[in-house]
Parts: sequence; C-alpha cells; structure tokens
Amino acid sequence: MSLNTDLQTLKTNIEGVKSTLYTNLTNKGVTDVTETDTLSTLANKVSTITVGEGGSGVSGIDFSSIGYNAEFS
Repeated sequence: MSLNTDLQTLKTNIEGVKSTLYTNLTNKGVTDVTETDTLSTLANKVSTITVGEGGSGVSGIDFSSIGYNAEFS
C-alpha cells in the first residue's frame, strides 16, 4: 500500500468515528453538538456526560460499531 492509500484509509476511519460519536451523543439527548463539530469537540462532550444520582442520567455510549467496546459513566 502507498502512503496516500494509508492516509485515505485513516481519514475514512476517523470520519466514521466522528459520525458514530455524533450519532451516539444525539441519541443520548445531547443537543449542543452539530455534524460539523470536530472530533475533538465531540470527544469533549463525552467527557461531560455523567450519571445522575440514583442511576438516572446518561451512560453507556456505544462504540461497538467502530470496533471499540466501552461504556462511559
């Protein structure tokens, strides 16, 4: 593979992560994000998500579709 091919693959993968992150955030009710936000901005939004008292609130962002299985709480 050439460097250009590798870079294009990386770009495609990053765009997929960004899209999945945006979708998960909006599905969890986060309203202050847009599809044009940078990956860094979206990741920062994840860091602000907490579970409220008594187990209410937002948790469990699903990254399985991008090959990363983790839960944020």
